[in-house]
Amino acid sequence: MILDNPNSIVATSSVKRSLLWPVGLLAIGFGLVILRQSDYFRSMPGDLLDGRFNNLILEHLYRWVVGLDPKLWSPGFFYPYEGTLAFSDNHFGTGLVYIAMRMLGLTPEQAFIGWFTVAPALNFTACYYTLRRMGGTVRGSAIGAFIFTFSFVVSAQVGHAQLSYRFAVPLAMLAWQRFIEQGHGRHFALATLWLTVEFYCSIYLGYFLLLLIIGYFLAQALLRKDQGPWRPLASLLGDVRKLILGQTVGSVLTIVACAVALLALFYPYLHYSHLFGFHRDYSEVSTMLPRVASYALSDQSLLWSRFTTRIHSVPMRWEHQMFFGGSAIVLTIIGMARQPGRRNLAMFGAIAFLVALTLSVHNHSLYTFVYHLPLANAVRAVTRIGMVMLFPLAVLAMSGYDWLALSPDRQAIKATAAALLTILMIVEYAAYNTPKVPLVEANQRIESLLARTPPSLAPDAILFVPIRTDERPFLTEDDGMRLAQLMNRVTLNGYSGNWPVGYVERDTDPCTVVNNRLMGYAAFAGLDYQAYVALVKRTVVVGSDVRCSPLPTLLGRTRFVGKLPEDLIKGLVPSIDRITPEKGKLHVRLTLRNNSRELLPSVSDDDHPVRFSWRFSPTRAPLPSGAGWDTRKDVSGDVKPGQSQEFDLLIEPPAAPGEYQLEVNLVQETVAWFHPLGMPIATGSQIITTQADGAVRVEP
Repeated sequence: MILDNPNSIVATSSVKRSLLWPVGLLAIGFGLVILRQSDYFRSMPGDLLDGRFNNLILEHLYRWVVGLDPKLWSPGFFYPYEGTLAFSDNHFGTGLVYIAMRMLGLTPEQAFIGWFTVAPALNFTACYYTLRRMGGTVRGSAIGAFIFTFSFVVSAQVGHAQLSYRFAVPLAMLAWQRFIEQGHGRHFALATLWLTVEFYCSIYLGYFLLLLIIGYFLAQALLRKDQGPWRPLASLLGDVRKLILGQTVGSVLTIVACAVALLALFYPYLHYSHLFGFHRDYSEVSTMLPRVASYALSDQSLLWSRFTTRIHSVPMRWEHQMFFGGSAIVLTIIGMARQPGRRNLAMFGAIAFLVALTLSVHNHSLYTFVYHLPLANAVRAVTRIGMVMLFPLAVLAMSGYDWLALSPDRQAIKATAAALLTILMIVEYAAYNTPKVPLVEANQRIESLLARTPPSLAPDAILFVPIRTDERPFLTEDDGMRLAQLMNRVTLNGYSGNWPVGYVERDTDPCTVVNNRLMGYAAFAGLDYQAYVALVKRTVVVGSDVRCSPLPTLLGRTRFVGKLPEDLIKGLVPSIDRITPEKGKLHVRLTLRNNSRELLPSVSDDDHPVRFSWRFSPTRAPLPSGAGWDTRKDVSGDVKPGQSQEFDLLIEPPAAPGEYQLEVNLVQETVAWFHPLGMPIATGSQIITTQADGAVRVEP
């Protein structure tokens, strides 16, 4: 009998022990954090809006692969617009995981949960591998990977599932560090490859990773003190140039392939962004630049929320949840204080660069200069940069843990501190509430819509789920998108990071919305009136037997930017033609006369649209001229100079008993009211009476 090699047995035992920490912490993170976020596969992580939207995009990729959706860049949403996949992230880099699960027989919702659950395993494994290659111990690397994978910053973004896959971040940084320190061309090519992969996983994360790479590059350059105070950056840039020019064939081909892949990814975005005229105003971006207080916010933490909720005056607060966790911060400080080597200093410098670049102090930020660059201009939620900051933080936290665990001085005290910090880390990350949607609830919404959908539809029918005002905005848009996929149809409904003209308007009358959206498309695509009429007649309003009628004329939809001229405003004359009761509401026919020499445009490219506003003024005590203008409806078409245009409003009657006159005004949102600038307020000649029993009468 031949005994096994004792050395082999010892080696095998050593390998098993070395895996205990990473496997154990990964299992703990899954059990206490990830699986709880899906209620152990019974719920969809996130909310009914953004969570479901990501599911819908992934489902489109699956449908395109199996031939149900004919065009990759044109899902059946926002119909008949094309290129609408370019309105937001596309999931090209992660869609194969979802597609595989759908092909295994899972429902879209189940496959989404599976897709979401795979991401942390990849993130943890890639980070652990990277930290080990950077010199971390088994335990320290596992701690760093745990922070990178399960931090508060990650849990706060569960609703934005497009940010889930970050495994390429540590791999890109490992290759970039090796390139800077060793100068081998293959490392530059590998860094480029992983950066490209991350862009395909998430454009946001790819962009933030690029900023992190730049920050680490600059920090390493400043640490080259041996070349003089003014030459380190120039020297390092020179090294990069030489290496690029002197690459091996394989590395050059990799870099070229990555460049081609990035061009293929971004060209549709650039094309459709220009075609639709998308533009993010800096005022919108500035609300989501990190503040100093952002790095202390964790409102859903059961441990820290009692302190963070006392912090006020943070706009878009839900986007500013950037607290990394008490244990992570303590370990990071220890790592910087006790092991300030070149790598750690460069990692800290990279964090400092990202903070300094994006921080907003009293509405002033260096990011103002970055915003005007083509790629940066499309990024709205800059606070999500914390998702890539976690990697250099994980490196420093790993160093802090290793110093506590391995330092020979006062070993018992430091080992105890390391153990306590590990326990605190697990407890604080587990004690965090994230939104989730039970599968039962998501399925009930769709089943309800299916029950209200006509059993027989024309082959070219366009579905539209009407807007509801009794719940969060845009939820019915997701409902319509999901219903259309389920029925293999197209839909007017649509929700994404950008919208075509007229999709932000929240009118309660479904036929008004149908006409506005299709009229906006007609103007966009240059359709004639008959083509517009044909689209209206194809549209089926789900849950209603009403067949929408097209408007009598096709209105123009001209884009504009900035404040409208006062001469135009003075020449506008609104009038109320008639008011008729209609199904518990009031149908108001308006005429808007343009006596000026300039066109009144109807599409604001900088979010300052022209809108009607109305109020009911009591006949016995008329309202002052500046009071009561709380209602809004977009002016849905242009009014040419010297011409008149009719518009319809379907509005709620006054609730309080009494006699009223309807008055109509116009406003350019957040810019100016028109009546102080010379436009008369339209006053209806009909008296509207609300009786004590709630009945409404309109005198002829």
